[in-house]
Amino acid sequence: MQVSTLDKEDVKCVLRKRHGSVRNWARSKGLTGQQVADFMRGRSSAKVAKAIAAEFQIEGHALSIVSESIKLDNSSENAAAQLLIAEAC
Repeated sequence: MQVSTLDKEDVKCVLRKRHGSVRNWARSKGLTGQQVADFMRGRSSAKVAKAIAAEFQIEGHALSIVSESIKLDNSSENAAAQLLIAEAC
């Protein structure tokens, strides 16, 4: 599998655009804003990864945080996620 990345700020942009704020999105998924913030800073959270993956229509096991980006382990999923970001932001 090829490894690709999404910028964390782009991911947050899409969540804000679709849900008004990252916190609103988190609440709609049964998460706290703090859980999402921690995930974006690199703390592992299967629940947050699964929710972000569902939002971007990618497989949850393919998501992980790398420095300032979110790593995807599949280039075709990355292309679809990049398109969503381009349309939203």
